[in-house]
Amino acid sequence: MTENPFIQKLSGIVKGNMANEQFGVNELSASVNMSRSTLHRKLHALTGQSISQFIRECRLREAMDLLKNEEITSSEAGFRVGFSSASYFSKSFNDLYGFPPGEARNHNVATPAVQQRKPDKKLIWPIVIVVSVAITAALIYYVRVSDVKPEPLVITDKSIVVLPFRNLSSDEDNQYFADGMMDAIRNNLSKIGELRVTSRTSSEKYRDNPQKSVLEIASELNVTYVLEGSALKFGSEIQINAQLIEAKTDRNVWSEEYSGSFDDVLSLQGEIAQQIANALQTVLSVSEKRQLESIPTKNSEAYNNYLLAQYQFFKWSGDDIRKAIPYYQKAIEIDPNFNDAYLGLAYSYIIGGLVWGIFPEDSASTQAKYYLNKSLNIDPGNAQTLDYLGNTYFWYDWDFKKAREMYDASKEKQGYYLSDAMDFFIKMGELDEVEAGCEYLIEL
Repeated sequence: MTENPFIQKLSGIVKGNMANEQFGVNELSASVNMSRSTLHRKLHALTGQSISQFIRECRLREAMDLLKNEEITSSEAGFRVGFSSASYFSKSFNDLYGFPPGEARNHNVATPAVQQRKPDKKLIWPIVIVVSVAITAALIYYVRVSDVKPEPLVITDKSIVVLPFRNLSSDEDNQYFADGMMDAIRNNLSKIGELRVTSRTSSEKYRDNPQKSVLEIASELNVTYVLEGSALKFGSEIQINAQLIEAKTDRNVWSEEYSGSFDDVLSLQGEIAQQIANALQTVLSVSEKRQLESIPTKNSEAYNNYLLAQYQFFKWSGDDIRKAIPYYQKAIEIDPNFNDAYLGLAYSYIIGGLVWGIFPEDSASTQAKYYLNKSLNIDPGNAQTLDYLGNTYFWYDWDFKKAREMYDASKEKQGYYLSDAMDFFIKMGELDEVEAGCEYLIEL
C-alpha cells in the first residue's frame, strides 16, 4: 500500500531528528505548522495513533533497520534512535515486534510500515452494494418520517472521580510519578466549571482495592464517570495511560496513551484534561482554557523535585513531612518562580508545627509566612496562598480579624471557602457558613 504523502512527510521529519531524544510532540507539530490537537486529530484519523505513538514507532522501525544491517548492540541502536533508557527501548521494541532487540537478526520480520486505515479491496464492491441499498432505503424512510427530529445525546451529569494511578514500573520508588500525574490531572479537571471532581481524600480509599467495581465506586461517591490510569517513568522517558468510563454502562467514553519525554509532561496534563472535557461535551471558557494551558514551571528538574516532595507529604506523618521539605527547597532553588513549591513548603511548616509538633510553633509560623509572602510576590491574589495565610493568623497568632480577611479574600478568588476555613467558622460560631461550606465541600 502506498504510504500517504502526509505520513511520508511526518516520517521524514522524525527520521531527520532521530538522534535527538528531545524531539517530541511539540517539535513535530511545530515542524508542520500545526497545533498539537490539530495534528493529533489528523494523524489519528489516518493511522489510529497518537502523535507520541507515531514518533515512537518511527524510531523503533529505524532501530530494526540498524539492528539487521549493522553490527551494533541493542543499547547503541536505542541511543541512535533517541532512546536514552535502554530498558525503555527494550520494552517498546518488544511491544511492537514481539521479541527483544537482541534477537532482531534471528527473526525474518519486515519492518512494518505505518498502519493506515484503508479498506480491503476485496470488500469494496460488496460494501458499495450494501451502502447503495442502505442509502436508497434511508431516502425512502426519510421522505416518510422527515418530520421526526432525533434528540441529540446531551451529557448533563459531568461528575468524575480520578482513581489513584497504577505504577507500571517494577521500581516502587517510581510511585511518586504515578501519584503526581493523578494529582495534576485531577487538579486540572477541577479548574473546569462544568465538571464536578471529587477530592483526593475521596478517591484515596480505593487505592489497591480490586474488590470494588467501577459501578460500586461511582455509586458510593455519587459520580457518573470514573477516570482510571497508569504511569511509567524510565529515566527521561514517560508513558501515561488513561481511560474515562461511564460507570452505569461500563462504557469506555475516552482513552488515550501518551509516551515521550518527561519534558513534555507539564503541557501534557492540561491536554489530557481538555480531551476529557471534549469527550464530555464541555465548552471551555477562555479563562479555563488559559488555566489549562499554563504550566507551573518550565523546568522539568524542578518539577520532578516537586513531585517527590508531594509524594512524601501525602504519606502524612511528621517524618515524611521532614523528608518533603528538602525536595520543595530544591525545586525552588532550581526555579525561584515555582509558586506551587512555595505553597507546598509553607504548608509543610504550617502542618509540621501545628499537627505533628516537629517544629517550634514560632519558627513554623515565621517560616510559613515567609514562603507565603514569596508566593504572593509571584502570584498576587492566589486563593490557596490567601487561605494558608488565614491559617497562620488563626492557628498560630489567634488574630481572628486578619484570619477572616484572608479567608474572605480567598473565597473572592476561588468562589467558595476552602476546607481549612471551616474550622475558623466553627470556632467563631458562624454555623450558617459552616453548613453552606460543608455542603459544597461534601459534593467534592
